[in-house]
Amino acid sequence: MNGTPEDRPSDSTATETAAAPGFHEAYQAKLGETIRALSDAARLPRPRLRRTDEGTWVEDTEAAPEQMDWAEFVTLAIAGVAANMGGIDAVLAGRSGSWEAEGVRQLLYSTVGADEAQLWAHRTDPVDITLYVDELLVDRTEAWAAYDQAQTEINRSYDVASRDWSEDLDARYMWVYDRTDAGAMVARDPDAPAWSWDAWRTGLDPETPQDFREAVEESLRTGTGLFTGRPDGSTAHIPKSEEDRAEHQRLLDAHEARLTAIGELEERLEEQRLQEWAAYGQALKARVEALAAATPGLDVPVQVHVDVDTFRRDSGQREGFWNSLEARLVDAAVMDTPTPEDLPGTPLERLTRALETDNAAEADN
Repeated sequence: MNGTPEDRPSDSTATETAAAPGFHEAYQAKLGETIRALSDAARLPRPRLRRTDEGTWVEDTEAAPEQMDWAEFVTLAIAGVAANMGGIDAVLAGRSGSWEAEGVRQLLYSTVGADEAQLWAHRTDPVDITLYVDELLVDRTEAWAAYDQAQTEINRSYDVASRDWSEDLDARYMWVYDRTDAGAMVARDPDAPAWSWDAWRTGLDPETPQDFREAVEESLRTGTGLFTGRPDGSTAHIPKSEEDRAEHQRLLDAHEARLTAIGELEERLEEQRLQEWAAYGQALKARVEALAAATPGLDVPVQVHVDVDTFRRDSGQREGFWNSLEARLVDAAVMDTPTPEDLPGTPLERLTRALETDNAAEADN
């Protein structure tokens, strides 16, 4: 586990924000399409209305049509685009201080209000939001720091467990032999018996696979294979007695069991982190959806996706305008949704409680 954003996965599929090749050609093509569309709208004849004896208004099929309200058409179209882009500031972000932008801004203010209260009724695009949970937690909380601290404590446990096992323990229960360049096996202790392949084979763990035992012996005999490239040569052990062999194996098994337990704790810690990240993402999603449902006039589908793992290195360059509808919904949801940082205790304390609960449940069964 690593808490630094630089070492976390980056998203290679996120939408690029670099200008597309042929921008100016595309700009002119879009401008031409828009002019044609607005021209077609301006030429669209609007039927005249007449009042019936009952006081209702109906189309007057006998009267010549009149020119449509083109200004209303343009205003509604611009309002729809602004709503689809996420807001007035968002759609004008390209050159917000220009006189053109100010003119469009005032037009939209007169249509939907300076507070955009009536803007979202004009939206036609779905609201599509991806919640990058890891980014949000890194940017706004110390949740990762707490898990980094937990990982540091686990690493310290590994170090302590590793120091508990040393060559001194081997030498206490085993005769230790080093292979020379000439291929002889020389005892480190002058009181050790002469090297014996039979004694060495007898002292091996009987659960060791036969093919591995054969590979080790071949390597000890030749100095190649498993031990090739070892700077300190090859080392072999023979139990001093059957009792020593059994005690050595008992201590070795206990040592490996401790390392295994630490490894399992590390795996469970990562599982817990992912569960907490996912739970936070789902709570945030529910809050975004509730805020969207409460947004006046917003009547388009709202799609909220939760991405627990992705941390985009250049997310600041990829995100849309900061003051868009989407950004405001996310910001508001983040403000009142508890994060993993708000959970009681440290990550290791929470994990310990969970393990104790699991163990108690297993004992009851």
